[in-house]
Amino acid sequence: MAGSENSIILTAVGINRVGVLGEITGKISDLGGNVMDISQKMMGNKFNLLMEIDLSGKNSNFAEFKEGMEKLGEKNGYKVSIVREKIFRYMHRI
Repeated sequence: MAGSENSIILTAVGINRVGVLGEITGKISDLGGNVMDISQKMMGNKFNLLMEIDLSGKNSNFAEFKEGMEKLGEKNGYKVSIVREKIFRYMHRI
């Protein structure tokens, strides 16, 4: 899937609480995304989440997805960032 036009990278960072992962993945589903890979790290009471998401579903739209996820984070006290996987890959190459 790496390099697909419909592949995006989501990062989320914030204070952990019960249900935060379910909240994020539920919104991903509501916006037409499918989680392909996930990595989560806990550091004390903080979480750091990295996901690869496929947006090839018929109801998926990158701009709407990005806006919806960022608003979810603002509303609930954590930071969400979204970039296309292709951009992410070029940003982090050696």
